[in-house]
Amino acid sequence: MKKKRISQLIALGEVIVALPLYGIYTAPVRFFGAIGYWAPMNILTNVLSVVFLVLPLLALYGISKDRSYGYWSLGLFPVVAFVFGVTAIPFVKYLYGSDVMLNTVFIVLINVLVTAAAIWLYYSGGLRSNQSLNLTGAKNAPPS
Repeated sequence: MKKKRISQLIALGEVIVALPLYGIYTAPVRFFGAIGYWAPMNILTNVLSVVFLVLPLLALYGISKDRSYGYWSLGLFPVVAFVFGVTAIPFVKYLYGSDVMLNTVFIVLINVLVTAAAIWLYYSGGLRSNQSLNLTGAKNAPPS
């Protein structure tokens, strides 16, 4: 399977995780005008809740268009999802039970694995290559 296809599947999984959790990304609208709405911590939480929906959609679009911001979004979504106690892979929440401490370990482990996979796909996908230029060929030779 190609690395771009793997990236698209992970991004699609992130979209599947984010879309049904409308309670997270509609919170800024629902709590608008509440007491303490303009407190700095609440503003940060409201921004993160909107970013929770935007990142997976941006990742799916960016990866489909071979843009590097798609991979950045793919890797940043698990960090934002951890803030809200969500895994970055769909249907994983059915694997763990009701123990809060154990669930946190599962969520951290899964989100770290998804972030590591996104970093690996970014560096191995050819968007950021550490190979030196071949200047010995006639096509790439400097003018003399």
